[in-house]
Amino acid sequence: MDFAYYVGWDVSKASLNFCIRDPQQSEPVQEGQVANTPTAIGKLLRQWSKRWETDLAAFAHCVENTGRYTYPLLGLVEPLGLHLWMEDPLQLKRSMGRQKRKTDAVDARNIAEYCRWKHERATWYTPPSALSLHLRELSHSRTKLVRMRQSLHTSHRAKEAFALVPPNAVGQRLNCQLIEAIDQQLAALDLEILRLIEADERARRKLEIARSVPGIGPKNVVVILAITGLFERIASARACAAYAGLVPYEFQSGTSIHRRSRVSRAVSKPLKTALHQGAQFLIMRPSPFKELYDRLRAKGRTYRQAINAVRNKMIRVLYTCLKKDVTYDKKVHAGLA
Repeated sequence: MDFAYYVGWDVSKASLNFCIRDPQQSEPVQEGQVANTPTAIGKLLRQWSKRWETDLAAFAHCVENTGRYTYPLLGLVEPLGLHLWMEDPLQLKRSMGRQKRKTDAVDARNIAEYCRWKHERATWYTPPSALSLHLRELSHSRTKLVRMRQSLHTSHRAKEAFALVPPNAVGQRLNCQLIEAIDQQLAALDLEILRLIEADERARRKLEIARSVPGIGPKNVVVILAITGLFERIASARACAAYAGLVPYEFQSGTSIHRRSRVSRAVSKPLKTALHQGAQFLIMRPSPFKELYDRLRAKGRTYRQAINAVRNKMIRVLYTCLKKDVTYDKKVHAGLA
């Protein structure tokens, strides 16, 4: 699909730099800056439509995926019918090559050029459901609380084990009270997430199927549902395994560099942790998953390789159950052999 204009957006907290390119011209058609608010951005887009007497659907937009700061622009996709492509920051950085000058205006210019030449491989942004957005926000809050709790707990244990003088009783008591408060907030968040899911019929069915899969308990199911966007944002087992960092990648160059395949570190750690906790539970009890683990260990595979296979198996079983709309049983597991 060809467009009349290609727009690159460089996002910051307070403002957006933009650059518009025409496929027939080497120089930018227009460049500038606009406040990062829905009102200011919407006004600018309507001015473009009026100036060039063309529909806003004729513009292809590309923006660096910088998270929350892109929300004012994303919120206009559905009301204005925009074609918006959110690209990975690392992909954009590598596409720009070696740069001597780095400014927001230059970045917007490069993103517009990238959009112009690569738009055929674009994945156009589709606004998620309100339920998915709520789950994503609650999941982010939950992840932060879990990290805070872990930090406080580690500090508490270290002070008890290693101290020149006995730990101060008041400080230790306050630390324990903070941990208890975080536990209460985590419990409240989990209840709110489950309440939102239970209120939606399709989401409730997905929860039921996910909970039936061995290793997916009441706590890690919340993390999995939130991060995968109810299995809509990450719609396949292969994509889920890659996002969780469970897929080994080969690294080879010529004849001198050829190291063994290993998983990437650019992953969703909360999702990987949730799956790992489930896998650890499974290999300690009789189940088809433990049989897989024992079989691989007997063949000489390392613990990491074997547990990684169990985590991948969990994902494949989960997505197969979701695709068939059935709860887990051993027939589903046997069908994946």
